[in-house]
Amino acid sequence: MEIYNLQEKQNINSTRDGEDFEAVNLKEAKKIAEKMQVFQGTVLDLTLYGKTVAFTDENGKWTEVL
Repeated sequence: MEIYNLQEKQNINSTRDGEDFEAVNLKEAKKIAEKMQVFQGTVLDLTLYGKTVAFTDENGKWTEVL
């Protein structure tokens, strides 16, 4: 299991403290992050070991960072 951190932001450049959660892989982490989302139209930023591994746009489409 890996510990991911989820930040829900108004846009990709805003900052906010995130929530940590455990997931087996990135695919599962993205599903959990979508369930944890509170507001519509916000950007989700998913980090692992302090580095962004995936984020969404305002429409909810995921982009993975390689």
